[in-house]
Amino acid sequence: MDRPREAVEVLRLITSAMLGSVDLAAQISARGALALARIGRHAESVEAAVDTLRLLRAMRRPSSHSALIGISGVEVLFRGREAGLSREYEQWGHWERQVLHELSRYCRVFPVGTAQYGLWCGLAHWLDDSKERALSTWTQGLGAARRLSLRQDEATIAAEMRRRQDTV
Repeated sequence: MDRPREAVEVLRLITSAMLGSVDLAAQISARGALALARIGRHAESVEAAVDTLRLLRAMRRPSSHSALIGISGVEVLFRGREAGLSREYEQWGHWERQVLHELSRYCRVFPVGTAQYGLWCGLAHWLDDSKERALSTWTQGLGAARRLSLRQDEATIAAEMRRRQDTV
């Protein structure tokens, strides 16, 4: 709602109130949202993303569809590599692989995550300079978004493809 400072304060309050909570899905959603909200503050954003990954590992099996919000919040790792931040962190590649692994795990339980998986896996391929593979993956993700009527995911994937196709 164009009030990022307020959003960050609310998310910090929520995450601090959840310490020790057994509801991992809620913690994941809040931490992932905080990672997204802190995009302009790279160190804080990366810290929240890594903390979200830690929580995802602790979840034996995805238990709520709402965890997708948190997993998607970890997108800062892919956007960060594109911006050159990955050079500052030795474990960046491991984090990216872990995000895709956790999203794949989520998709097996909640197919609604398939479009997001296509989006982020496609971006990883693109950043690895595998352009054709990226476009193919995005096309699959776009198909999943259309099948599942996920309009926001559909628009996001289509925009990512348009943005990149000029450079193919």
